[in-house]
Amino acid sequence: MTKELDREIAEVVMGWAKRPLHGMGWWDYDDLQGWVVRSSIFHPSSSIAASWQVVEKMREQGLEFALESPEEDGDKLWVACFLNHSSLASGRGSTAPEAICKAALAVRTTAPQARQGGEVEK
Repeated sequence: MTKELDREIAEVVMGWAKRPLHGMGWWDYDDLQGWVVRSSIFHPSSSIAASWQVVEKMREQGLEFALESPEEDGDKLWVACFLNHSSLASGRGSTAPEAICKAALAVRTTAPQARQGGEVEK
């Protein structure tokens, strides 16, 4: 699941693409520079540094962010939320990066309530 979640974040949230003819890594199109490599290694579901890139991307688009770690039934659980004036999207995970990724996908997908761990309230 982690590899698939990382791929979804790169493509759906960050807007990056794989360019196999140009080597390894994730690429993004820049109007001034053309295709530019953004990251050769990107694991936002397991790296807090990479997941924070996701948070920054979402904040650039006007979303506020919250992260907490409430304990439910003795289990550590992380909850991440992105919100604006009209909606709240949240994601839960056993780690902060996983929760951040699920919340970001909940914002970006058309049917987020179907995604495990992601919820949207309006």
